[in-house]
Amino acid sequence: MCDGGSFAGKEETPALNATGSDIQGLVALTTGFRADGGVVLAGAKIGRNLACDSGKFISVGPLHALNANSAIILGSAFFRNTATLEGGADFTNTTIGGNLECDSSRFDGRNRMPALSANSVRIGGSVHLRNGFNAEGGVDFKIAKIEGHFECDSGVFVSKGSIPAQGPYSRTSNTWRG
Repeated sequence: MCDGGSFAGKEETPALNATGSDIQGLVALTTGFRADGGVVLAGAKIGRNLACDSGKFISVGPLHALNANSAIILGSAFFRNTATLEGGADFTNTTIGGNLECDSSRFDGRNRMPALSANSVRIGGSVHLRNGFNAEGGVDFKIAKIEGHFECDSGVFVSKGSIPAQGPYSRTSNTWRG
């Protein structure tokens, strides 16, 4: 757990790098957590939840604020309660066993990348981009498989430049609501 922790990276070096790690329990990067330089969880396996409620993830240089590309999260991923990701989040090819919950959070791609890239993501539960969720730079759920609901009530999606909000090829087992 890194609640309240502060990490700083440099141009090409992330603030926190756990690439390929096998973490049996919970990853908590919540209240008071700040990563200037981004967090890399690419290819990591997380045995429970990825909890990032109220955390601040700020990219430096070309890095994503959060790179969880091809990660396996057996529980849910939480980015609620004013979680801020400046520099986009990458969940491409990621498996999330539970929900992806981003209520009342802010994702910003900084005109360089989608605010939230979830191309080919597999989610065993629901996706919540609601109640004040704000994405600047587009949201990409192409070829996603979502077993539960996709809800974006009261969410704000702003496409910037050539980065559109996408999702026409996504498949949900239940409901798409916006």
